[in-house]
Amino acid sequence: MKHLHYRRLAVLLSATTLASACGGRAGSLTPSGVGPATTGDYPTAIHDYRHAVADLRVTPWSVCEKGIKCSGGSQLPCAIASQTMATSPSNRSRTTIGVGEQVTITSAGQTITASGNGGTLNTSASPATLTAGAVGGQVDVSVSSRANKCQDNDRLFTVITPSATSYYNIDGNTFHTQGLDDIGIKMYLFLVPNTVNFHQVWAAEGLANYSASGGWKCDNNTAHEFGPVFAQGASTVTSQGTQLNGAIDTSYTDSCDHAHPNSPEQYQGSNISITIPTIYSMTSSDQGFPPFGSVTMNASESATSPWSMYKAKGSAQGSVAGVNSPNSPY
Repeated sequence: MKHLHYRRLAVLLSATTLASACGGRAGSLTPSGVGPATTGDYPTAIHDYRHAVADLRVTPWSVCEKGIKCSGGSQLPCAIASQTMATSPSNRSRTTIGVGEQVTITSAGQTITASGNGGTLNTSASPATLTAGAVGGQVDVSVSSRANKCQDNDRLFTVITPSATSYYNIDGNTFHTQGLDDIGIKMYLFLVPNTVNFHQVWAAEGLANYSASGGWKCDNNTAHEFGPVFAQGASTVTSQGTQLNGAIDTSYTDSCDHAHPNSPEQYQGSNISITIPTIYSMTSSDQGFPPFGSVTMNASESATSPWSMYKAKGSAQGSVAGVNSPNSPY
């Protein structure tokens, strides 16, 4: 009977008392320096296990179970991947995107949701698609486990609008009519920054009035009309930005004295300038969006110095030697 009593105590210590040291759960238990009890040595075994409790090496209880991804006893975040539909710029995993850009979201077997003012999420097809809104903002895409197999995770996207329109000369673009005080330039247009894709954006110049003096005074306070018509961004982004497809900007001073070529009034230190708002839209016709920037055009002429015209802080410019310079028809 005594041996049975000791056997019962040994079993209780090893299976109950010691298991409770692991929080009542099935961790692994290894008393330091204590081996298994030998038959007939139960009092010694009880004594050794009792004193070994203070020196237990216990493997921490893990919340991980079969099918649950874990690290160090904790659930790993749910996997989430994103890729811009536009292949340019080359960084398709970026989380800063242009207005109107689309991004695919994947998280196998998880629930995907979105919040914020930066866009909308379509989960009706696979993969899910995030479409950036028409204005700047942020959208937080979250994934959560459908079977509590991973920790909730999220990815924050920042949506930006164009910050400016860049103008670049077309080779051989300067216009001039010999004998008249006119000058003009033609340019390609790009939306910047070049770190996102503005393929879904349409852009144009807005309304403004010219300020003119000297031989160009007839243009003073005349209107720059809306245009050129809205042009859509290209699918490819270059170092200059997203080019507006088919858009060529023509800036031209005209001449106030067509009837009197070579008239002295045509070169009396004339100036013309204008600051034009630039606007964008998500369609080819909506003019309701506020300007996202502006561009300044300035031209000057005199009898003694080359005439010049520039637009967009010098990124596009042209010049002629004077009124008698040869014709330059762009």
